[in-house]
Amino acid sequence: MGTLQAIKTTRQRGKINPSLLELKHLSSLDLSNNSFSSIHIPKFFGLLESLTYLSLSGALFQGAIPHNLGNLSKLQHLDLGGNNLKSKSLQWVSGLSSLQYLDLSSADLYKANDWVQVALKLPSLLELHLTDCGLEDDPSSISVNSSKSLLVLDLSWNSLSS
Repeated sequence: MGTLQAIKTTRQRGKINPSLLELKHLSSLDLSNNSFSSIHIPKFFGLLESLTYLSLSGALFQGAIPHNLGNLSKLQHLDLGGNNLKSKSLQWVSGLSSLQYLDLSSADLYKANDWVQVALKLPSLLELHLTDCGLEDDPSSISVNSSKSLLVLDLSWNSLSS
């Protein structure tokens, strides 16, 4: 009998090559738990039209969330949690009509006063995670029942009034 050898993986760092765009049928991209601490999420990710799954959680990206991620109309799962991201508006999310899972935990959404109106109107959204996003708007002021599909809503570690 052969022995199993453990494969040691290292965290990726540096820039992400735009040659990913050559993978026309790429449906799933998971770069979670890497160390991209000095770069922004590449804007060309918004051109990966076949993506249904994108996870960048804990990859230490920084800066503004590129609004052209909203062009990924086939996207069902988007996890940007655990990065140093910010967004003044979540209007870009409204283009993600197939989205079932959205995690923006730890993103600075303090100025994104439209988070309730936008996120809860996504027709297929089942899970929404907005943990520790600096939210202060009171979601009860707008009917949470406007979402017909939502099963999980995580708003922990925010400054909501009720």
